[in-house]
Amino acid sequence: MNKKFDFYKKSYNIIYMNINYSTEHYLKIGLQSSLKNIGIYRKFADKIQKIDTYKLKCNNFDWKFKCYNKVKFEKIRNFYGIESNYYINSLCTENIISGKTYPKSGAKFWKTSDNKYIVKTITKNECKFFRHILKKYSNYIQENNTYLVKILGLYRIILPNFDSRFIIMNNIFEHKIKIDNIFDLKGTTEERFENDENLELKDINFTNRNNSFILQQNDHNEFITTIVNDTQFLKDMIIMDYSLIVAIIEYDLYENIPKEFFEKKNIKICVSENDIKIYIFGIIDFFQKWTLWKRCCGVWKKMYYRILCCDQYTEIDSENPYIYRNRFINFIKKNSKIYLQKKNHESSYEFTEQLVTKIPSISQFRLNV
Repeated sequence: MNKKFDFYKKSYNIIYMNINYSTEHYLKIGLQSSLKNIGIYRKFADKIQKIDTYKLKCNNFDWKFKCYNKVKFEKIRNFYGIESNYYINSLCTENIISGKTYPKSGAKFWKTSDNKYIVKTITKNECKFFRHILKKYSNYIQENNTYLVKILGLYRIILPNFDSRFIIMNNIFEHKIKIDNIFDLKGTTEERFENDENLELKDINFTNRNNSFILQQNDHNEFITTIVNDTQFLKDMIIMDYSLIVAIIEYDLYENIPKEFFEKKNIKICVSENDIKIYIFGIIDFFQKWTLWKRCCGVWKKMYYRILCCDQYTEIDSENPYIYRNRFINFIKKNSKIYLQKKNHESSYEFTEQLVTKIPSISQFRLNV
């Protein structure tokens, strides 16, 4: 009788817990505990695998919070000047804003109220794979100019009826400005179109709008070189299915451009006779390893499109890292242009040059005639 009562009591408490507390609540408690090392215990296997486990309580229920490779991620954050206290405060002081859930992958997103960080759920296999390449990833982003998004933490919440893993990364679009559209670019055509009214658009929307990366000579060279190097690293890690996300913002007046834009490596500015375009971008979603399952998916998709649909033009995303990288780079190069000031527009050049001299903090800005 007592066992039956305990079962119903536990079931009631689980339901009660879900009503009163959200995922964000447990994430905050776990992060604060990891900072203060509250409730930490480590088995021998955890020490080998570099996992910190925190045993916590809520509503008389025991639950666990796991922090993966804590020291390594602290080194990454320190390299980018992110102190642990400020990092935890951004995630825990204010409410985390719930974002979109993607049906295809099942991933759910949140962002911090100060717009600095993105929280994303990942699968068990993605977590395991990223931990496997973490050392190489850490070395690469610290030794190279890169557009790869910065992964700043990897965690897991284990509740009686809930088990999920999370990454925390920097928000590429952290600046509090109006963004009309964000383009998710893979260089493929399979399911790469969205309703034009959506905020998030894809490759076909990008090309249909005749968008392109119009950059001045030096910025263009740096942009392409960095894309080539980043994708080479991802190919070496046997990764495919990543994306370049980009927002294109137009300004009428040069003085209206936020000064911090000139200090960011992943932001490029092009001033032409007609307008001023700002490109904010970064490479995301590099958690998909080329596996036997991906090979099988690729074979099936090719059979479906080529044979069943008689479609010879659809480019699928399930390609090996070598093909995926080449197609990705070709798409970027095809949609990139070098802006050259025409000689008969000397007055326009002089106007731009005068504006540059007014703002001494923009040493990275270059004009090419």
